[in-house]
Amino acid sequence: IYATTSEYVSLQAPEENVFDIYPNPTRGIVTVEGNTTITIIDIQGRVVATEKVEGLNSIDISSLPKGVYVVRDNYGATKKIVKK
Repeated sequence: IYATTSEYVSLQAPEENVFDIYPNPTRGIVTVEGNTTITIIDIQGRVVATEKVEGLNSIDISSLPKGVYVVRDNYGATKKIVKK
């Protein structure tokens, strides 16, 4: 008798916890939609901001230098954003 089982583990955030961030590219104010905590990370891997997001939030990143940033939520979902 042979039995096989298959289990899949998803590393993606649950659908209701996915966040969106716009406009991209931006000059300073970004809108974040979701229900999570996001972390903004610069190209050197330094955390430059952390924000709790509930629904629709505006975040001012105008003080950050121009460049590419990674935005990660507490579920592991990531997005890139360009600051002009």
